[in-house]
Amino acid sequence: MVMGGTFQIAAPIQRVWTALFDIPTMTGWVPGVSGARRIDEKHYEVSIEQRVAFLAARFEAALELQEVAAPHRIGFTLEGKDGRMASSVKVRTTISLREVDAQRTEIVYENDMSVFGRLGSIGFSAIKRKAKEIEEEFARRANAALTQEAGGGAGATV
Repeated sequence: MVMGGTFQIAAPIQRVWTALFDIPTMTGWVPGVSGARRIDEKHYEVSIEQRVAFLAARFEAALELQEVAAPHRIGFTLEGKDGRMASSVKVRTTISLREVDAQRTEIVYENDMSVFGRLGSIGFSAIKRKAKEIEEEFARRANAALTQEAGGGAGATV
């Protein structure tokens, strides 16, 4: 299933780009990410906990950067399994950043997601709803953090 969206962050493109590669920042911004560790320049281990509909899943995932074109584009794959739920997920993501003006960055993303096992059985609409909730919370957290760093200002445009 392919899902995507667009939102804006109230910060200059370079600050947004830098934050995307800061592990403590990203674990704080992405809802459900409980831990992350950089293995090398292209590989990360990520722990993800999500509740979708009536199911709760915990994935230990491997993230591999496929494309990095600073400060405008990132492409990566993330693959993870939850043995307890007999579920797995594979996501191919592209994220594009565009400078709207000196203090605002537009983020456009696309996820090509495959969900298997028990979690996959709940259906596209429930997973899509959850993905939209994650996008909105990510934008809120990113804007709150970057606006606070800049000493105040406007919030998210989602």
